Amino acid sequence: MTSIVVLDAAQADFARTVTKFEADKKSLFRPDGAKRYGDKEHGERLATALQPVEEAAGYVKEVADAAIDAAASAKAVQYADPISSLNDAELQRAYYLRPFVQDAVESMRLDQLAQRLGAVVAAGNKAEIAVYHQATQAKVEAVRQLSRVPGNNPTIVLAGIRDVLPLIETMAGKLANPAHAKQLAAAKTLEEAAQKVRFDTNDRLSELDGRKEQSRANMTRLIQSW
Repeated sequence: MTSIVVLDAAQADFARTVTKFEADKKSLFRPDGAKRYGDKEHGERLATALQPVEEAAGYVKEVADAAIDAAASAKAVQYADPISSLNDAELQRAYYLRPFVQDAVESMRLDQLAQRLGAVVAAGNKAEIAVYHQATQAKVEAVRQLSRVPGNNPTIVLAGIRDVLPLIETMAGKLANPAHAKQLAAAKTLEEAAQKVRFDTNDRLSELDGRKEQSRANMTRLIQSW
């Protein structure tokens, strides 16, 4: 997986090329601010100086995109079946409880189910939590499908669903494999870092190549035309 270390290295390389570009750009002007060269040669030299910056920015984007893709793959563990975290004894108990829990969950209104889930979360064992988690997910999906049936009032059909959804997440958290939880946290950290690096790099490049200034000028003209 592309790591934050690789991201930092790419960003540091970009920063070095920016520093050199700024020095090269400064050398194109005399102390009084006048250009040392004619407009054409000035533009060519400026474009040549900017090229390494654009290449470094492109590499940062490649690294950031690879990190985001890797993070997305690593985050797939959040969709692992919570049942897989149960040991043999817990699985046997879950197998015994499943039909009774399914019947109970299917017969309850969502507000009633939320109360039951609160008790399960507070005092239930892993087998109970796993079975209620599975049955509640099925119940929520069935209710959502029912709310889409023509003639049904979604507000009425979905009443109480907001109380149930957080409890589903809480149950999933109690069943989560510790290794998966650690992997998920690392993936989220990497994804956030990659997104920030990509945004910051593009923002800085837009300042250097004039896109940001041009955008501001266009916006100013647009506002003045109103």
